[in-house]
Amino acid sequence: MKPSTLIATAAALAGFATGWLLKPAGEPGASETATPEQAAGTRAVGGGKSRERDDSPLVFKSRGGGGEAKADPELATAQVAFERGFGNATERAENGRLSRLSEALGLSPEQKATMKVLLANRSDSSRLFNAGGLSPSEMMAQAAQAEQTFGKQLEKLLDPEQSAAFAALRQREKENTVEAKAQRDLADLIGQIDLSGNQRELALEALRGGSEEALAKLPAGWSLINEAASKMGGARAAVMEEMSEFMGDDNAMADTQEFHRRLSQSKRAAMERSIARLGPILTPGQLAQYRSAMEARITLIEQVIPPKFERR
Repeated sequence: MKPSTLIATAAALAGFATGWLLKPAGEPGASETATPEQAAGTRAVGGGKSRERDDSPLVFKSRGGGGEAKADPELATAQVAFERGFGNATERAENGRLSRLSEALGLSPEQKATMKVLLANRSDSSRLFNAGGLSPSEMMAQAAQAEQTFGKQLEKLLDPEQSAAFAALRQREKENTVEAKAQRDLADLIGQIDLSGNQRELALEALRGGSEEALAKLPAGWSLINEAASKMGGARAAVMEEMSEFMGDDNAMADTQEFHRRLSQSKRAAMERSIARLGPILTPGQLAQYRSAMEARITLIEQVIPPKFERR
């Protein structure tokens, strides 16, 4: 399977045989408007339980003496309209990332212009995903190298205070990734089993532990590839996450049927880990119901074998 078809194939398989994947969590309810300083404070999660307080600021004053820029509503609207009409998905994602980095790090106009180039080089889809001669493992290695290069370039671009702000930003992103997966898993669980309020809190904390372990096992360069996959959203992004365990194995990625088998194995292993974590929290009947539901999902995908498509 050529790297240029890797993500597309994962997307096709997701639509073909992954109806059992985790149901997406519901849209969050409307929340009160908060200032950046308020947003940086403690937020309650898991039915009122608070995580460790994070006092790192979300917005830094811009370098270059210009102070904090004031948003022009008309200009912002015009910019959004322009990007929707003329920018492709990657460009829009890069522009959004650039806007967030600019406020989070207090970039000067000159730094922002340089950062735009660095982000474009980092996520060059044609270089990473359309290079016809690369195997999946080579693509992963190249993505890891791109991340390493980006980090070294940032060290030269940012001052010490900005570097500390960037480290805090990356830590928040990791914590958010852990929380997002745990919340998705919890939403799926309570969609199948009636839990008490106390059980929901305990289950969320247990699922956070599993999410943290999964994040720690992701291979180098995964974040860059996952950014491309995240544009697909939903079940397709979830498939890419489950692929992370064997994506660097060229034999596993050699054809769609082997891919399908390994994906099923990955799902079964994830099920057993979840059952081990939730066992002390659920009643015997709840645990049996959960196992039966997960077994049914996996059995369905194992029975739907995709057409064979060997790598060329």
